[in-house]
This record gives sequence, C-alpha cells and structure tokens, in this order.
Amino acid sequence: MANESICRNLVDRLVAPGFRNENTLGDGNVAVLAAHSERTALTTASFISPDGADAVNTVANRLLSVGAFPRWLTLSLRIGGNADDALPAELTSRIGEAARLAETEIVSADMSIVAGCDDIELTLTALGIVRPEIDIDPGCAESGDAVILTGAVGSGSASLGDIVAGVFDVATPRAMSVPGRGGLEQAFADLRRLTGMEITVDRRAVPITAALATSGAAVMNTPCRGIMIIVVDSEKAPEALAACRRSAHGSSAAVIGRVG
Repeated sequence: MANESICRNLVDRLVAPGFRNENTLGDGNVAVLAAHSERTALTTASFISPDGADAVNTVANRLLSVGAFPRWLTLSLRIGGNADDALPAELTSRIGEAARLAETEIVSADMSIVAGCDDIELTLTALGIVRPEIDIDPGCAESGDAVILTGAVGSGSASLGDIVAGVFDVATPRAMSVPGRGGLEQAFADLRRLTGMEITVDRRAVPITAALATSGAAVMNTPCRGIMIIVVDSEKAPEALAACRRSAHGSSAAVIGRVG
C-alpha cells in the first residue's frame, strides 16, 4: 500500500540529488526561475495511469509546436492508496529519464495519497523559452507552402527538440502542430481553422510504420505520438526536410501536402 513516507522519499529521489538544481528551493516543491527578458511559454496536461516518458514528451512537444524550447518541468502525482508500491518509483524513474532526453529540468514536485483508489494521476506543467527571432503565426501561411510530417504515423513517443531546432536553423515555419488522439484528420482540421486556408494532403505520401500498414487501421484517424506537422515556405522545404531526417526520430519525414 502506498503511504506518505513513500511519497516523501520519491520527491527526495526525484529532485535530489539527480534533479536538484539552482532553481529548486526547500524540500523540492518550490522553484525560482530566471527567464530574464525572454518570452516564456507554458502548458499543463494531466494523465491517468500514465506512461511517464509519453507524458513528458507530450508537454515538451506542445511547447515546441509554438517555437518554445522546454526548460523546466513541475509535476504533481496523486497516487491511489491501493496502488502497488513499485509503480510510483517506476513512473518517476521514466519521467526523470524522459526529462533528461528532452533537455529539461524537473524543478518542483509534489505527491499525495488518495485513499481507496487504484489509479495514479500525473499532472505536468512545462515552461519553455521562445527565442527572440522566433515568431510563429499560422495566419501567415501562404498558398503553395509545403506541409512536412516529421515521422511515420504509428511511431513511438519521442521529444522532437532536435528536429525543431534543426528546422529553425534553415527555415522559419509558418505553423507547427502535434497530432494527438484525433490523429492527422483532427490535426489538419485545426490547422485549416488556424491558417484560414485549405490544406491538401496526399494520403499516399503519408509515412506509416510497418505495423500500422499491416493492421488495416485508418491512417488519418490513428492516434499519433512522436511526430509533428511543420508548414514551411516551399522553397525552404528541401532544407527543412533534410533537417528532419538528420534526427533519429525524423528518418521517415516526408512532404505530404500543400497549403491552398
């Protein structure tokens, strides 16, 4: 049975010594962050019975999709009193490793016990820094812009910071979107609304994993993880595509459509 001493020990393990840093104060539930004059972006998401790595990647990629590079994470865990004692430790270990791979720091953590419950609920808040030269405005999309999908539908969870950084080195995206449970169909519906323009997708060009290809599932409605839609000037598309493919998570990247 989970208990308060387990919670305290997990907080101690999560923020110290491996994750305690100059931003973390006291017993690990307060952080002071120095953002100076830089613009910051913030997102929060909650997960029931979560995969720790997927949760971290979800919030990190949300920030990346608006041009913000993740810097800090805070987490809150509500642990069911009937949960196996090993589960919180396994979860926090996966969260810590995913945060390291996403190049972000866990600066504050809190955990509590919920009596009579088996589930674990995780809430993550991620803060990121927007570089001064970055200003993504989907309303600036133009007819003829290229639509790039950074990886194959059916891929596993991943933080896409290296892909986004590589693309920004060669192009300024007009828009970016992280497909989620609603798949590409929902993601493109949202992009059409944000850009105010039609987006034509060549479904034959959409990369998919071998497992998805043999499953018979509807590709456009398949829940997505670890991929991003990036809209760029068509003249910059070859360089942006090459930047995606230089990442281990972007080897299947492809131009799958056009704006207008």
